[in-house]
Amino acid sequence: MLSKQNHNVTELNFRRFADNDRLRRPPLRVAYVSHLNDLRMGGQRSIAALVQHIDRRQVEPFGICPGTGAFSEFLTQADCQVLSVDFPALKLINIFRIVKTLLRLRRYFRDRSIDIVHSDEERSTLYCNIAAIGLASKVLYHVRTARPHHLDALNLRLADALIGISRGALARFRSYAMIESKSTVIFNGVDSRTFVPAEDKSETRSQLELPTQRFIVAFIGNIKQSKGISDLIAAWQHLGRRLDPESMPLLLLIGDAAEGDPAVSALQGLLHTPFWREHVRLLPHQGNIQEWMSAVDAVVLPSYQGEGMGRVLFEAMACGAIAIGSDIAGVREALTADSGLLIPPAAPDELAHSIISLMSDPDRQERYRVHGLQRARTVFSIDRHAQNVLDLYQQLIPSATGSAYG
Repeated sequence: MLSKQNHNVTELNFRRFADNDRLRRPPLRVAYVSHLNDLRMGGQRSIAALVQHIDRRQVEPFGICPGTGAFSEFLTQADCQVLSVDFPALKLINIFRIVKTLLRLRRYFRDRSIDIVHSDEERSTLYCNIAAIGLASKVLYHVRTARPHHLDALNLRLADALIGISRGALARFRSYAMIESKSTVIFNGVDSRTFVPAEDKSETRSQLELPTQRFIVAFIGNIKQSKGISDLIAAWQHLGRRLDPESMPLLLLIGDAAEGDPAVSALQGLLHTPFWREHVRLLPHQGNIQEWMSAVDAVVLPSYQGEGMGRVLFEAMACGAIAIGSDIAGVREALTADSGLLIPPAAPDELAHSIISLMSDPDRQERYRVHGLQRARTVFSIDRHAQNVLDLYQQLIPSATGSAYG
């Protein structure tokens, strides 16, 4: 019988052999598919972070997206070959464009010997699923939202595997028996080398032309009704009735405002009045969003439904901001009782009360910051995320030769 010491040495040598064997294989050829060509949305930022941090000795990434833009430029700079392809609406009038896209994708998968097609939006995933029929390429559907979609059943049946960014995101498929055998939950990751707390918060605020002494809350994302913007407006009205003007927190709304959205129209009308000009700022999308996160006290996500998790919350935690989110599927998986605040959706009075309570309790603020930062760096580590995704790739393509095309 082996001694414990010899057993440990044998196990260590076996692990080294297994690791070396994996590294000797040709890298898996993975095509990352985006239906948008910018880096403003959480899905595209998530793909970019994965490409940036996955082990390039084991994965050779490719890119597929419409046209040219920030997303394709990022992939090109990351030494990825990028295919520009259109994903037209699935309507009879578009039949020739649909066929052209399917043929282009199929040729690309075959000619580049793509092992895995990694897609995360319903329509583009269906295109990839159909284009890959009969090929060796495996299709991985990365589910990022909790909203059901009319293509769910078809994509679930055709895809080889699904990743859910939370259990809440996968719950939309709960009526389909095959979801258990095809899916796994892998939380998104945040790069804690980029998203970091400010070394000097006052200096960061000064650089961003923000007041250094006020309590500042930020909403970051698409500014529209479904994101709970009306609730934020109502919450600030509650705060205005309960606080002195000098005690009022400042609200930053950072992102693209949805044109014609009722909440946006109401907000734009209010911003002409003195109260709202003083206590609310509407700002466009910011490329240096991590600096804004590190400058504010809290980041709020008051969505009603549909959030797969809310990437902005753990990005905020990584920057030392307090995360406040709606208590809905997905979002509640991002926060724990000691790392952030969960507020009932569509309850602006409770949101206002929670902000007042938080402002008056510095010790509680510090506790949320410390535990939120720790959670972001461990549970939502980008390195952990990339390794979990790589493990799934290797389960899909287990052959020692690496490539599904041999």
